Amino acid sequence: MRSPLVWYLMECMAAPKKNGVLVVQRRRNPEIIQTSAIPLFVLSGNQYANGYMAMHMGIWHIACGSHVDVKRAYSHLAGSVHETTARRALETMADDSFEPRSGLEFLQVWEGGVGLENRMICGCACTAIGLEDCEPDAFDFVDCFTRILKNEHAELTVSKLHEDIDWDHIRGVQSLHVLRALCSFVPSLKMREGQKTKVVPLGCNAKHEIEISGMMRALLDFFRQAGLSPKYAASLIAWVGGDGGSVLAIDAAKKYSATMYDPEDVECDYKNLYNVMSTLGIWHTQLTMQNSIAANHYGPVVTCDPSSLSRSGACAGFKWPMNFKDCGNYYPLSRSMTAIWETHVLDCWRLELEFNNYKKINPYFDALANEAKLPTFEWFLAKAEWIVDCYMTPDAYEQALSETLNNSAPDHLKFPIGKPHSSCGTISTSQSKGNDEPTTNMAISKDPEVEGDAEDKPPTQSSESKKKKPATHVEEKGFTGDRVLANTILFMMEYSWWIEATYAIPEGDIGWIWIFVAAVAGNTNYVNLLLEMYCLFQYKSSQNLKDAIWNNWLVNVTDMVKKSGKNFDDKFLRKSPSPILHEPPTSSPSGSIDEDDIISVEGAASDEEIIEKDDEINLLEERNNHSRLDPGPELMPSIDPNSGRLITEWEDDVEELLEGDDTLDSGDASKISEFEQDSDIDLQ
Repeated sequence: MRSPLVWYLMECMAAPKKNGVLVVQRRRNPEIIQTSAIPLFVLSGNQYANGYMAMHMGIWHIACGSHVDVKRAYSHLAGSVHETTARRALETMADDSFEPRSGLEFLQVWEGGVGLENRMICGCACTAIGLEDCEPDAFDFVDCFTRILKNEHAELTVSKLHEDIDWDHIRGVQSLHVLRALCSFVPSLKMREGQKTKVVPLGCNAKHEIEISGMMRALLDFFRQAGLSPKYAASLIAWVGGDGGSVLAIDAAKKYSATMYDPEDVECDYKNLYNVMSTLGIWHTQLTMQNSIAANHYGPVVTCDPSSLSRSGACAGFKWPMNFKDCGNYYPLSRSMTAIWETHVLDCWRLELEFNNYKKINPYFDALANEAKLPTFEWFLAKAEWIVDCYMTPDAYEQALSETLNNSAPDHLKFPIGKPHSSCGTISTSQSKGNDEPTTNMAISKDPEVEGDAEDKPPTQSSESKKKKPATHVEEKGFTGDRVLANTILFMMEYSWWIEATYAIPEGDIGWIWIFVAAVAGNTNYVNLLLEMYCLFQYKSSQNLKDAIWNNWLVNVTDMVKKSGKNFDDKFLRKSPSPILHEPPTSSPSGSIDEDDIISVEGAASDEEIIEKDDEINLLEERNNHSRLDPGPELMPSIDPNSGRLITEWEDDVEELLEGDDTLDSGDASKISEFEQDSDIDLQ
């Protein structure tokens, strides 16, 4: 220590002494206080002497994203250097760490013209999620791989998929969300807020995630940041999620890299993403389904149809979305559609409570709360179930389209009969419940001739002009239903499924229901992705794995560190922090190459351990005889027998049986010959 006097003086001021002995407090170590106080005086006397503590604090504030006022306050108190000095130091350290890789000189050449050409900035971001409520063996890769080998999903058909829908469960969840809409509207019925999720944003990279090679490099980069070691790839599942394009890219990368399996490479499973399990991100799935529902129910900008969302949105002051496929419209569109859906639900509660105005709902429950006479939860749930049965089921939709079905329905589910009324100069099927009550569109048209007037007088067609399509929908003659009511029921039913996925991931609701919704909307990519997700839960996952996924699928990112406020290719971010977080770039399309590819990793699994795990998989495969599955109508393709991992496993299994297994009998030999014929693999 070069300044013992200064250290002694700081020690006297940092902690008291008792009988000549320094009293060390448990929570405030005097040495830390002395170390932090001395640099303040040093920097105050010489601004260039900033290497003790001030420079470290300045870089620390940049890394934490501290507020600019906090940085300035620490700089004035000599606790840290100025932000400009800290950034300049980072740039200097980054420049010193770079080594010239070639003798070429990079020159920016601008093309002459009026302006610069637009270019796409590619980037990939990732967030690490802390999993909760997981069993220790939930992400056991051997168990998952064994279930995949059974190939049970090859027998999946449309009828089996439809039979697996638990409509009672769907009805119960819809009832809870109907009740939630009432509780969120009435202040005296609100519940407490939910818990928060542990999230850690990882460093971004400039990989093109849609491309196969870019996705492989991006995932390996994120795995390194998250601390996922290659030695765990053979026994631990790496669960990742993303949008539809990302999941398709991950599946394609796994498919093509499977043919390059090398049993002698202990890190082959890690590099080929063999232990990666991909699922659709809830946000992206919600976006796709929300766009499909909006495209079906929004209608034109100007319309007289009371069931169209555009008319309801115009009344509430919401902007009409110009492009339903634009991701930027997700939050405005979800706010508008959720507000419209909750308004319909509150109107159903108004009808159930027999109020002629929704403004009477709050005073009614406030009075009950003041008198401590609020109804029980069972009372609320029974009312919500009635609303679901009456306005949110496929049977209710069919009932609204037919007067015969409405008359044959139970009394508590019948729609009231009203008189048609005109709106915007055209005949509408929206009816009023009675003469003394406000107009509501939840009624059946009693006079079919009114809706047939438009068809009784078709537009005249001359030889000079072609027949034009009617501006509004014209029902066929004899139609006795209420189209407005039916469309409203259809919207409330479909959007209730969307709201359900927003709040929770109950068993099977996405996999069972949304497959058919996406199929009707014509989104074939999401039909296949949802089928894959259904098969993952139904055939490829243990109960612990399913519980772990469902308990952690929804993420509450409240109070998460926000973005830096800079562009993705910002010069400072790209030049200084990025090279420290990521591996050096490479031009190889097969992924990054580092020293681990040449030098063996310490602590990796031994050859004996690898052989033992391969033998266990082969034994399970032979026992279940997975290669001889009966053909039949299939929704999902069977396992590709040409994948490199399965070829290696099957070859090892057959070689062991052919090389002197004394227990091999004629029946086993016949099985081997049948296996060779079925798999079309040369085992010689």
